[in-house]
Amino acid sequence: MKKVTKRLTLIVLMVSALIVGVSFGFLMFDRENYILNRQSDEMVSEMCDPAIAISTRYIEEIVIPTPCSGPIGITSDSYGNIWFSETKSNKIGVFSIENKKFREFTIPIEADSIRMVESWSLIFDQEGMLWFTDHSNNAIWRFNPMNEKFEMFKIPTPGSFPIQLVIDKHGNIWFSEIYGNKIARIDPSRVKAGSSDGFLEFEPPGKLELLGGIWIDDHGKVWFAMLTYPLVGKIGIYDPIIDEFNVIDLPDGISSPVGIVTDQSGRAWISDHGTSHFVLFDSTNRSFTKFATSLGKTEYSTTLPYWNLLDDDGNIWFNVHQSNTIAKFDIKKWVLVEYDIPSKNPDWGGISNTLQFTIDPAGNVWFTEWTENKIGILDTSMQLPFSLESSTREIKMTIDSSTEFYITLTTHEEVTIDLDASGTFSISGNLVNITAIFESNTIDLDGNVRVNVVLNADDTLLPGEYTLMVSATGDSITQSIPIRLLVTDF
Repeated sequence: MKKVTKRLTLIVLMVSALIVGVSFGFLMFDRENYILNRQSDEMVSEMCDPAIAISTRYIEEIVIPTPCSGPIGITSDSYGNIWFSETKSNKIGVFSIENKKFREFTIPIEADSIRMVESWSLIFDQEGMLWFTDHSNNAIWRFNPMNEKFEMFKIPTPGSFPIQLVIDKHGNIWFSEIYGNKIARIDPSRVKAGSSDGFLEFEPPGKLELLGGIWIDDHGKVWFAMLTYPLVGKIGIYDPIIDEFNVIDLPDGISSPVGIVTDQSGRAWISDHGTSHFVLFDSTNRSFTKFATSLGKTEYSTTLPYWNLLDDDGNIWFNVHQSNTIAKFDIKKWVLVEYDIPSKNPDWGGISNTLQFTIDPAGNVWFTEWTENKIGILDTSMQLPFSLESSTREIKMTIDSSTEFYITLTTHEEVTIDLDASGTFSISGNLVNITAIFESNTIDLDGNVRVNVVLNADDTLLPGEYTLMVSATGDSITQSIPIRLLVTDF
């Protein structure tokens, strides 16, 4: 019974009250079912005890001093120190890179009208001030690390649920409102504690269910994700110079977009937190390309890519919630790399509930584990033990036919590699109406090898464009090659 209760709690937690649509496999928000604030002390204790740090060669976990603190939002300062929110202990924590020690600051909530602060997003401004969201009190906070002073500012729209903060080149703070269905801008020079001074909200056109993540591109345009579940997901682009919105429908099946960033070429990358897909939008020709993660290794049928960030090399990083991985899409090699998170709580379907992550100044990826009471660091400088390439990146075939290609694996050490395939044929990433048969599914390798792959499309596969992901897993990582698959009926 405890396991069932925990899983129900996890489902309603996602983003802000996400519940799994069993019939469709999608996620949707449900304000009435949001019970994060209402968990009993016994429930919270069961979530994270005992907290034991586990590590791989790529990832190190670190236990937070306060038991069952419920970490979610996370960021780094200019020195590389890691700051995070403790949603169950009403604190902001910081982990010092220099001495490897924690400090925790209790958020003041003396007034009867203020509830325990729960924050999904933290960011430092150009003056070194820490800003963070607070959906419990419909507020944005500012913390001065020098004098350890907190200030709270009220969001004009009631019940807005602020979810993500970004900062523009002028030092303004922007955020998206899940339930407010607005994006908002804060002028830090005009804010006044306890008021809405300095806030300006902008409402996109059309009827929306919810908003997701937010991003500001190199030209100052504001990109954000929009959910109209179960119909279609959208992305919005707001130009603050001319005060104009542009709304774009996402491809069929992408109805729960959350994370959104633009790369160095101006293309948008969107994570769909209702499927196993992530999406590339090229604004020059207004085209979309769907990708799938590798098949999940947990008890969940879909992997749920969540939030995403851009690193200094232009690579796209995202946390894959129900696959329990941190993923990087290498822009130059066009390869997806997924790192297994060490903690795999069996009471939560084999996941650690990594809900947010950040990239520090050294390029390392830090993340929170909500139910495990830990933060983790992924050392991005670690060399991968093998590489993967395909003889082709595009295949054309007809329905009810077969075709063959090969992949090449090169290893730098002895490693056992398992081969598999996923794709955009279903929301889970499973191959449907098509099969991929490998010459060998498991290889003990020290050197290099070529493996033949046969694709068989049956007569029920619909004509269209798909992305086939050929995956190799070994030593706690999975690498996947995307192959464009064009299917015709003759």
